Amino acid sequence: MCLLLTAPDVAIHAKKRTPSPDNSKGITIANAKYSSEDCATLVQYTIAIVEYTRRCGPLKTSLERMHELEREIEENDRLQREKEKEVSWHGDTEMMDGAVIL
Repeated sequence: MCLLLTAPDVAIHAKKRTPSPDNSKGITIANAKYSSEDCATLVQYTIAIVEYTRRCGPLKTSLERMHELEREIEENDRLQREKEKEVSWHGDTEMMDGAVIL
């Protein structure tokens, strides 16, 4: 509801009603009531979407960052394992070079 309290005032000017194609005399009280209820529902839905986005935006950003960091950790682990294998392989090769074969 804080959005409605901070919304700027808007002046609405009355206009002459254009005649309807079926020459009806306008809207009935029942139709106005249902239209107002529908409008209120749409306003509440819109406010709920805005509030959800405002509250869950930081959560979404945090989750994306967490997944990005998890991918970086996995990549660093993979590179570390490859580096260890390479060092181990070079060490074995050096031992073979110095070994005497009978």
